[in-house]
Amino acid sequence: MKNQKAFTLVELLVVISIIALLMSILMPSLQMVKQKAAGIVCAANVRSLSQAWLMYAQSNDDKIVCSDLSVRKQNSVVVEDGQWVRAPMDENGNGVNSRIASIEDRERGIGAGALYPYVGDTAVYHCHSDRRYKTTGAYRTYSIPTPLNGCVALGDKLVHKKLTSISRPGQKVVFIEENDNRLAGINQDSWIMGPMIMGSGRGGGKPEPFFIDAVADWHRGSSTLAYIDGHAEAYRWKNPITSLIAQNFSDYNSGFPIDGVTHEELKYPQDRSDVKYIHDRYPRKY
Repeated sequence: MKNQKAFTLVELLVVISIIALLMSILMPSLQMVKQKAAGIVCAANVRSLSQAWLMYAQSNDDKIVCSDLSVRKQNSVVVEDGQWVRAPMDENGNGVNSRIASIEDRERGIGAGALYPYVGDTAVYHCHSDRRYKTTGAYRTYSIPTPLNGCVALGDKLVHKKLTSISRPGQKVVFIEENDNRLAGINQDSWIMGPMIMGSGRGGGKPEPFFIDAVADWHRGSSTLAYIDGHAEAYRWKNPITSLIAQNFSDYNSGFPIDGVTHEELKYPQDRSDVKYIHDRYPRKY
C-alpha cells in the first residue's frame, strides 16, 4: 500500500481560514434570508387572522369580535363576552397569572378566544421574530386596535360594533404587531393610540396623535400590518425614535427618557411621519 500524505498543520490552518472566511461572507446573507422568510410568514399570519376576523362578523350578524381580553361587566352584568383571545388559562379553564404562565397556558387562552374556530392554529398568533417568550414570557404577537369593539370605557360612540359601520376598510388596520415588553408578559387588551377622544392637545392646542401602546420593529426596522379587507403590508419605520419606543416600551410607558431623548420628544417627535402613517390607518370612529 502506498503511503498517503497527510495535511500539514499549515495546510489545515489555511483550509480552516478559508472556511471561516466563506462563513463570514455567507452568514449575513443567510441571516437576511431568514429574516425575510420570517416576514413572509408574519404577513401570512395576519392575513389569516384578518380573514378569520371577517368570517366571524359574517357569521354573527355583522357584529365584530371584541378586541379586549377580559369579559366586560357593568354593575356586575356581562355586557361583552366575545373576546377574540383570552388571557392565559390552565387545563381546567382557570385564569393563570400572565407573569408565570407557560406557553401552553397562553395557547389555551388563545384557543378559548372567539376567533380561534375560524383560525384553528395557535401558531398563527405568533411571529417567529417575536422573541419575548424568552424574556417576559409573552407569546401572542398581534393585537387589534381599540376602536374595533375595544375598550368599553370609551363607549359605543367611539368604537365600532358592526362591520358595516367601518368606512374605507382597505385603508384601516385590523391587526398590528405589538411589542409590549413590560413584565406583565402579555399584550394587554386592545391596541390604542392617542388622542383617545377629541379634545385639546398640548398647551390647549390642537390634539396630536401619539403612541399609547407599543409598536414593534422585529423585521429589520419594519412592522407588519393587516387591513380590514384582508391584505397585509410591511411598513418600515422612518423615524429612529419609533424604534426606540418599540425596543424600550416599558420605559416609554413609565414616562422615562430613552438614550438621552426626553419623554416629550419620544411622544411628540419632530418627525411625525410614522405616527401620522399609523394614525391615518387607525380605525377610529371619532
